[in-house]
Amino acid sequence: MRLDKLDLVRGVAALAVLFGHLRAFLFVEHSAVAQRNVVTDAFYGLTGFGHQAVVIFFVLSGFLIGGAVQERFATNRWSFGDYALRRMTRLWLVLLPALALTLGWDLAGGALSGGAGYDGRYYERIHSGPSAAEPADSGVPALLGNVFFLQTIVVRTFGSNGPLWSLANEFWYYLMFPLGFAACHPTTPARLRMLCLVLLAAAGAFLPVGFLLGGSLWLAGYAASVVARSRFAPLARSAPVFWGALLALGGVLLWNRWRGLEGADYWIALAFAATLPRLAADTGGSDWWRGPARYFGNTSYTLYLFHFPFLAFLSFGVLQGRQWQPGAAGFAVYAGIVALTLAGSHLVWWLFERRTEEVRRAVNGWLTARRQPA
Repeated sequence: MRLDKLDLVRGVAALAVLFGHLRAFLFVEHSAVAQRNVVTDAFYGLTGFGHQAVVIFFVLSGFLIGGAVQERFATNRWSFGDYALRRMTRLWLVLLPALALTLGWDLAGGALSGGAGYDGRYYERIHSGPSAAEPADSGVPALLGNVFFLQTIVVRTFGSNGPLWSLANEFWYYLMFPLGFAACHPTTPARLRMLCLVLLAAAGAFLPVGFLLGGSLWLAGYAASVVARSRFAPLARSAPVFWGALLALGGVLLWNRWRGLEGADYWIALAFAATLPRLAADTGGSDWWRGPARYFGNTSYTLYLFHFPFLAFLSFGVLQGRQWQPGAAGFAVYAGIVALTLAGSHLVWWLFERRTEEVRRAVNGWLTARRQPA
């Protein structure tokens, strides 16, 4: 079943992250713009929602993955092994090539720039990637730590790829949620329930407090999936609730963008979660936007992991850290790099992410064969 409106949201969120990072790489800060006008103010405003887009990703993940876990328990189809296979093929099939590409782009960019940028000297411009306190780390411990989702816990994010921080959060939420759900579910055998509780407690003790607090954003999405399956679903899908939540979301985003708002991530998560029952109720059609929505939704994960080290290579290595005042020349460079990044991301998606189901079936077949008696 296709949820095209959720694909659209996911695609827009991935593009928001790309647009925000590229603007930070290429253009001076808004406060340093020499000639401000409506166009420049709109450009800086609309490209300033990258972090909020990651919050949207977390809420969507909780809605889709948390809801799927609950459904499988409810229909007696739950399997920890099948769940692990689905999640790890999904994560690793994009992450492993992304780490290899990060290393390649960083080596090339570092050679061209003499290490400038990778040493963290431009962190105050970009607010992501290498910093002076934590320059790019492409060593084997960092690589292995990122492979096993320990970035920002035990190791740094690998190389220049700052956005990898959120992938560690996703992995641990994927792990902890079914442990907690199984521990609370009445059909779980007592010994397995105890094991799940022990593992959940161990994960909670191991993770930083910020990880656990961020999990509430993910759980807001799961809560929306519960409501969407409950007797309150008609009310949750109603137009007044949807448009009220959408208006609240827009208000929170704008207020936080221009004035700052304490706890903005949580307000964003709650408002967006309230829109999900209605968005998810749309299960397909023939509208013109559905094709692009599916494409950008399907490729959003690859774009998210691919874009930053590529932009760092271009900015640090090719452009030698140059920044523009907003204007025709800068916007032309910006548009060209967006197109180049999307084309490169599409190639990586075509080589790897689009084969997720194929790889999943192959791994499942191999595991099944291994379990067969000789």
